[in-house]
Amino acid sequence: MNILKRIFKIRETIHLDIKRVITMKSLDTVIEKLENANPLQDIVLHISSGGGSCASMYRLMLALRYTKATVRAKVRGDACSAAAMIMTQVESVDIADDASIMFHYPRITYPDNSVCIIDPSEVVAGERGGDIPFFHATFVALTTKGLLTTDEFFQLSNKKDVYITGSEYNKRKEVA
Repeated sequence: MNILKRIFKIRETIHLDIKRVITMKSLDTVIEKLENANPLQDIVLHISSGGGSCASMYRLMLALRYTKATVRAKVRGDACSAAAMIMTQVESVDIADDASIMFHYPRITYPDNSVCIIDPSEVVAGERGGDIPFFHATFVALTTKGLLTTDEFFQLSNKKDVYITGSEYNKRKEVA
């Protein structure tokens, strides 16, 4: 069957889930499929996650950058934190009107539930919260495209969370 797909150039769609907490283990299959994909494959990421590890998010985003497949996303439920950043890196996104999207600068939550929001002027790598310039560049790009308002951009710059409903994001996407 694989030979027939190549001879007739039949496109194949692969559906992958990014659900629950984003960790290295939860993304292993997704990353493996992206790394081994070919140009005749369409990959649909089904996103419904409250976020997770920045290091895991970066690993997935590197796989997205170098995959040969066309990657789209469908958001049903939440796309928060790391999941929202992943959503911004694919070719197109289908977001349910009742979905919730949340962007913020990286933060560290300690075992005692105390939180340290990383200062955007710092450059922090790895599990400690991600690379701040990357987050800032992504927020600038989203604002330039009209997917974040200027007020939301400043809200993010002031270390506040930004929540957007799926219906609002879709309206902005139509105008952008």
